[in-house]
Amino acid sequence: MNIAEERRSRLSECDWELIVHFPVRMDDGEVKVLTGFRVVHNDSRGPGKGGIRYHPDVTLDEVRALAALMTLKSAVANIPYGSAKGNWGARGVFNIFLPTSLNDLPPPPMWVASAVIGQVAFL
Repeated sequence: MNIAEERRSRLSECDWELIVHFPVRMDDGEVKVLTGFRVVHNDSRGPGKGGIRYHPDVTLDEVRALAALMTLKSAVANIPYGSAKGNWGARGVFNIFLPTSLNDLPPPPMWVASAVIGQVAFL
């Protein structure tokens, strides 16, 4: 592709990454330390937009790649948003919300009950 070096270098790195490790008491009483990621790849078009995954096998590199894809999707569709993606390191832990900045708009995850989304909205 014929992309100017200035733009290529801007798109080759993420704007910011947040990595958190935190203990969670599971329903069975066991305490697990979960890891969460939130990556904003590019916010030059607007606030970062992108979903949150809930899976223990998702890596930081995968989240970075998915956030970069959101950059392209937003640009191609001419949507005034930047790009982001996140992950929680556990399956079924939906009542936890990764803190983000005002320049990041995580949507609700797929297949999560509306009651849980209501809990997330008030955190």
